[in-house]
Amino acid sequence: MRSARRKIIRKEQAWAAARLYTRKQQVQMSAAAHFVSWHSRGLP
Repeated sequence: MRSARRKIIRKEQAWAAARLYTRKQQVQMSAAAHFVSWHSRGLP
């Protein structure tokens, strides 16, 4: 019983970490896209 609960907690932690990671990746991707479009306009 106890080990099952521990497994569930670990799974939830993994989900939270994955969500945080994907959010971080999305932010970096949008920042990179903004950077590229900014430079392609001819700005330094």
